[in-house]
Amino acid sequence: MPNSDELVSVIMPAFNSADTIIKSIESVVEQTYKTIELVIIDDGSQDNTRFLVNEFLSDKNIEIEIKLIDNHYKKGARGARQSGIDYANGRYIAFLDSDDTWLPNKIDVQISFMKSKNVGFCFSNYYMKKHNQQKEFIARDVVDFNGLTKTCDIGCLTVILDKQSIDDIIVPDTPKEDYALWLSILKNSDLKAYNVGQVLAVYNVQDSSLSSNKFKEVYKQFFVLRKVANLSLLNAMYKVTHYVFNGLIKHKL
Repeated sequence: MPNSDELVSVIMPAFNSADTIIKSIESVVEQTYKTIELVIIDDGSQDNTRFLVNEFLSDKNIEIEIKLIDNHYKKGARGARQSGIDYANGRYIAFLDSDDTWLPNKIDVQISFMKSKNVGFCFSNYYMKKHNQQKEFIARDVVDFNGLTKTCDIGCLTVILDKQSIDDIIVPDTPKEDYALWLSILKNSDLKAYNVGQVLAVYNVQDSSLSSNKFKEVYKQFFVLRKVANLSLLNAMYKVTHYVFNGLIKHKL
């Protein structure tokens, strides 16, 4: 077992991910930082996701530990991520979905940054890729709780959390669970989230990830601001207008 004080636990939920998951796994295995465990959480896949993962594990001489576990909570992204967090042994928690990828130096750059700056919540810029088009998404340098209630430019695939700086990492049981988690972490502490200032990941925009029901997405944002951020009715309505405007800019690809 690697030194848990240096270990990065990578949480990868998977559901019917046979077409993409091996490329995602390879981007973790190929990291220059090798003190990593990858926790893959199968959320009841009905394709050959599990078969491909097990085949990969048996055929490759892999330098990192990889676990394939089942979601032991309610089916869905929230339960899968929380299952992975529960099984994680590392001091650091990172997230990568099974259709996204990392650049090889991603973990190295962020862990060095976190140690040198004494940072407990770190993220990076990333590429947004759809079909044959790709653009850089450049996030703010520093994100605090108030700024996060207006817009979320923290890509889940870029986040690393230090468990020594965060008491409990509990994914809220709400819509937009990633965003809700960042809010819950920053709301109850003096922590801020810091951008390392480099592009370190590739987010593959799926057609299904851009909801056709925009009103439903706006309602989800409003719900999280009320339930997790505990904003007043008027404040939540005001912040939702920022969300709509920034969302139009972000997803123009």
